[in-house]
Amino acid sequence: MPNHDSHAVESLQTESVSQTTSSNDEDRLNKDKEPPAFYAVAFYPYSALGEEPAFAIASLDGRSWICRPAVDHSDVDDPAKDIDVLNLFRDEEPDERYNALCWSKEHLSGTPLLCLAGEKGKIKVLDALTGKLQKTFVGHGAPILALATHPVTPRFIASASEDFTVRLWDVDLDDENLACVLMCAGGAHRAGVIDIAFHSTGRFLLSCGFDHQVNMWALPNLLDGTLERDNVTVIHFPHFSTREVHTHRVDWNSVDFYGDLIVSRAMEENCIRIWRIHGFEALTVMSEPSRYSAPAPTPGKSATRSAFGKGLTILLTLDCPNSDPWFLRFGLFNRPPQRTALAMGNVTSEIFFWDLQDVEQGRVSSVDTLNGQRVIGSPIQKHTPQNILNPSHSRGKLEVEWSNVTWSRDGKWCVAVGNRGSIAVMKGREGGT
Repeated sequence: MPNHDSHAVESLQTESVSQTTSSNDEDRLNKDKEPPAFYAVAFYPYSALGEEPAFAIASLDGRSWICRPAVDHSDVDDPAKDIDVLNLFRDEEPDERYNALCWSKEHLSGTPLLCLAGEKGKIKVLDALTGKLQKTFVGHGAPILALATHPVTPRFIASASEDFTVRLWDVDLDDENLACVLMCAGGAHRAGVIDIAFHSTGRFLLSCGFDHQVNMWALPNLLDGTLERDNVTVIHFPHFSTREVHTHRVDWNSVDFYGDLIVSRAMEENCIRIWRIHGFEALTVMSEPSRYSAPAPTPGKSATRSAFGKGLTILLTLDCPNSDPWFLRFGLFNRPPQRTALAMGNVTSEIFFWDLQDVEQGRVSSVDTLNGQRVIGSPIQKHTPQNILNPSHSRGKLEVEWSNVTWSRDGKWCVAVGNRGSIAVMKGREGGT
């Protein structure tokens, strides 16, 4: 788990910016302006273990940064030194607001690609080394709220939009007009889609949205010729759908696979839930349900429809106080055989950590039972990053709303981002979490 050797940087508006794509960026680094909010952050997932990790951040004012944790980040007088800024890019559209990012790489050269999306409903694919815009994908009819990279074949990325759809794109195709190869649509979501996540096998995709619903889609083999290159393949119905894990009055806004289990949270509940779909084991599902027919309703469970037959069970609830807003997302580190860790921030500057291996093995003392569910009364570790720099206003204590958390590939680093350009860089234990 991350230790307490961490600091927060209130803004990337520092002299360590080494490269920009435009001389006008100096004007946009004006310290008299309110620093932008960060909603998106992700470590580059393809670096070799042992290499210094790099991560990207995207802001609501159309800028993106590529950074890495400083080797020596112990200067309490200057928390900005916790981060080395490698590149700073600015979107050419001045009113673009980034909500999401993910990483990919070119199939032949291995060049790292940074994919960005936001209010314009477009996906911008940049060469992460030069900042050159490689491609622009257009197709969504509303803002994009999430991006995710296929875990097996990184040439494919998925996007979630307020236009009620999830789309899959091939970043290797030269023709940008043919880049959208698959769409999950057909009325499964009745409102905007907030978050998406791939299963580690790449065969299944989770989506959740403003309609209080989570769907799981079975994807075709992306490389066996099943996809029609001249037409978008449409999956009309999910293979699992539910509104039962969280109350119907809230919006799902963070979801991920934990092996074959699912982790999710929703606004106004101040908790994270871990649950399983009965009958679902990705590696043993031999036949995929037809994508042209909806699964039958589960008997006695009108809010759940499952092609796997038996509904769901909530296994665990993690208490996360002061995490009401819809835009807060957790970060899950799950890379066996290393210990699995979960992190999430709230709106009162705190960041919570759970060692899920300890939870699974019953080594957590603060476990209660509520309505038949195991409830962790408090996180395994709670941390409030100190020494927050506030260049725009006073340098006193500043309440931060942590909107997103990410882990490095080896689990040695955890980074959280939030409003007013806030960044927390946290170093984990040697050897991972």
